[in-house]
Amino acid sequence: MTLLSIPTARVISEVLDGEAIIIDSMTGAYFTLDADGTAFWAQLSANASPLERIAENSGLPVPRATEVAVELAAAGLVMVDGDLPALNGSAAKALTKYTDMEELLLLDPIHDVDPAGWPVLPPDAQG
Repeated sequence: MTLLSIPTARVISEVLDGEAIIIDSMTGAYFTLDADGTAFWAQLSANASPLERIAENSGLPVPRATEVAVELAAAGLVMVDGDLPALNGSAAKALTKYTDMEELLLLDPIHDVDPAGWPVLPPDAQG
């Protein structure tokens, strides 16, 4: 059984108008998914972690769900516990990567929030 999970410490996502938008907060890259990928991501976001269950709940055939999982794993957007096959390059791409906003996304002051939250005032500044 292959288990998948989203590394929520670094990956932020939202499904808007039937399209998943995913941000990798460590690299500043953002991604979109096609309809198959969005169906897959919606199920994975709902904690349906075994690949076979994600495929079933998303309505995707297991081979297509596997292709999407391999793409997401290669991009570092999912963690895999188990084995996924290598893609041969002929599969339809579900994932599109954008790098045009990397620098802007990495400049976000909230990006480096420590466990105490943001903003944290120095002890002598608190009244």
